[in-house]
Amino acid sequence: MGFPVVIPAIGSQAVLGAYAKLKRDPVKYECPANYIPEVDVVIPAFGAAKRIPYALASLADQTYSNIGKITIVDDGSPDRTSDAAKLFGEELGLDLEIIRRERSQGKTPSIKQIARRGNSDKLFVLDEDTILAPNYIERVRVPHYNEKVASSFGIVRPLTRKKKLHSTDRRSSHSLCDCRVPAPRMKNLCLTSLMLRWDLKRV
Repeated sequence: MGFPVVIPAIGSQAVLGAYAKLKRDPVKYECPANYIPEVDVVIPAFGAAKRIPYALASLADQTYSNIGKITIVDDGSPDRTSDAAKLFGEELGLDLEIIRRERSQGKTPSIKQIARRGNSDKLFVLDEDTILAPNYIERVRVPHYNEKVASSFGIVRPLTRKKKLHSTDRRSSHSLCDCRVPAPRMKNLCLTSLMLRWDLKRV
């Protein structure tokens, strides 16, 4: 008589991440301080009027000094995603390009559209519902000094409402609270915030 196999109810990405850690020791990357490639940012967004202010606030608070063009692709949102992005972008001093589609085409086409026309060294894909640590881009660019690295990314973990507001205290918490923007729902655990190498952006 066989015994039942119990499979924990956790995401496949978490399983793969755990397997990778058990399989081998993580590779440690280093780069010189003067390695500062220009990084363009694309934010695919759909129905994100209540979430995108947090993403923009964390982007404005980055310590990395060579962030280039920031493009938001509003993929036919039924709400005021474009208006919210423009309002908070202006308050945060971000030079945003907002592309508004009449109907949704999906996240991947949004990324490809920007990637194929960009001229920066790197392309950083930021999810609309992601709050970055202040040194995120500075850290995620380090592996790219190695020519064999094609992409790098981090992990998003859930935050409490208090921590979400605290993450924007230095730049925009006043506006967020005044406008009564509810805290966004964050993904439980997923790979996100991807940086791509220049010669792979146009695939």
